[in-house]
Amino acid sequence: MSLVARLARFADSASLGEMRVGASIDDVARFHGEYFDGPTLRRKQWPRLFGFGDVELYVCRCRRVNMICIQTWRDETELPYEERAGCETFPGQPTYDEVTEALDAAGVGWCPYPSLTLPGQTAIIADVTAVSFVFVLEDGDPPLLNAVGAPGDFHECPKGPQHHPTRR
Repeated sequence: MSLVARLARFADSASLGEMRVGASIDDVARFHGEYFDGPTLRRKQWPRLFGFGDVELYVCRCRRVNMICIQTWRDETELPYEERAGCETFPGQPTYDEVTEALDAAGVGWCPYPSLTLPGQTAIIADVTAVSFVFVLEDGDPPLLNAVGAPGDFHECPKGPQHHPTRR
């Protein structure tokens, strides 16, 4: 399956295997395996950034995935397998036309996303899941996909201890 086909499935479901907003980072790690542990914000322990290939998971202090971002601006994009641990590599930087054709082929409704359409970039959003696709605009080149994201749930974390996820 191609990168754009995988991204269309993500736009349809807002999940990659066990990775979805609201999932426990411990459950994601048990299913998908080793992750990288990224930085925190403002010198606090939480929220934290965890990653699997080019998928970044923003995790709150109750260890729930709060937002998902897929970086596609590199020459290669690494996505976790949906059915097992590990990642597969795809050529990166698909064009606007390649992405919208894949969304249409998968039956995923989409429309322009004015909130993220700024000088130097344009964006679209999936109708049902609100997964967004941001494209970089450069003179003379087709728009290239820079990032894909599933919106956060903006929940309030319960008070309590702040645990670090179990590393697998």
